[in-house]
Amino acid sequence: SIEQSLNQLSHISSEFDPSSQKRRKMSL
Repeated sequence: SIEQSLNQLSHISSEFDPSSQKRRKMSL
């Protein structure tokens, strides 16, 4: 689905964005 693709894209972009990576680690 489109939503799944967007979710994947945001995940990929977070791999390159250190601030997003920190946010993801915090949510874990």
